[in-house]
Amino acid sequence: MEKKIISINELTGEEILCIIHTAVDIKKNPEKYSTRLHDKTLLLLFQKTSTRTRIAFELGMKKLGGRTIVMDWQRSNFAISPISYEARYVGSMVDIVLARLLKNEDIVELARTAGVPVINGCCNLFHPSQVLADLMTVFEKKGGFDTRLTYIGIQNNVANSLFYACMKVGLPLIFVTFLYTDTWINMEEFNQRKKGPEQQKKIERMLAYQINRSLIQDRDVYVLHDMPVHPGLEIDDYSITCDKSLIFIQAENRIYSGQALLLHLLDAV
Repeated sequence: MEKKIISINELTGEEILCIIHTAVDIKKNPEKYSTRLHDKTLLLLFQKTSTRTRIAFELGMKKLGGRTIVMDWQRSNFAISPISYEARYVGSMVDIVLARLLKNEDIVELARTAGVPVINGCCNLFHPSQVLADLMTVFEKKGGFDTRLTYIGIQNNVANSLFYACMKVGLPLIFVTFLYTDTWINMEEFNQRKKGPEQQKKIERMLAYQINRSLIQDRDVYVLHDMPVHPGLEIDDYSITCDKSLIFIQAENRIYSGQALLLHLLDAV
C-alpha cells in the first residue's frame, strides 16, 4: 500500500475494501485492536477548522493505544518556514501525520519530505478519509456495493474523492438510492457576514436540488451528508433527523475507517 494518502486514487479497489473490512471489524471488536499502535505517535496538523476529522483521528489513535499531538499550522513554524524543512523535522519525531491544509500542493510537499506516512485530512481538491467512512456506511447498510449513489451538490473535494472511490469499488455514482449532499459553500467562506454575489447566485441555483421532506418521504432512499450541515440550504431538518438519514452513523464511522487507515499505513493490521 502507498505510504501516503493524498487522494483516494492512491488506493486500489482491493485496498479500499480491505480498509472497509478492517473498519467494520474494529467497530464490532474494538478490544482486539486496543494495543495495535502502542508507542506510535500521530501528528494532527490543522490549517483549517475541524470537528469530525479531529475527533475521529485523535480518539481513534488513542483507542488503538497510540499518542497524538495536535498542532495549529498558524501557531507553528509551518506558517513561516519552507514546508520541506519543517516536515523533515516532524518526520523524525512522529510515526504518521494527518494534515488538513488549504492547498493540495502543500500536502503533496509535506508528504514528499516528511519521511513518514501522511494522510490528507482534507484540502481544496480531495477528502479521502471522508469517503472511506462514506463507503463503509453504504457497505454496512447494504452488505456490499450492489446499489447506487447520487451526489447532489457542487463539485468539491468530497465529490472528487467520491468519483474515484466509487469507480474503484464498482459503486455507480448515478441515479437514486443513497442521496448524498454536501455544503454548497466552502467552510472557509461560510461565516462571512455578507455573502458575495457569486455565492448568492450559487445558492439560488442550488436550492432546486435541496434534499428535503417532499423529495424523500415517499421514496426508498437513504440520506448521507459529510457534515457540517446547513439546514435550509443543501438539506432540511427533516432529512437530517428522519429514519432515512444515515448522517450520524456516517459521522460515527469516521473513527473506525480512520483507525483502519492508520493500521494499514503503519502495517499493524
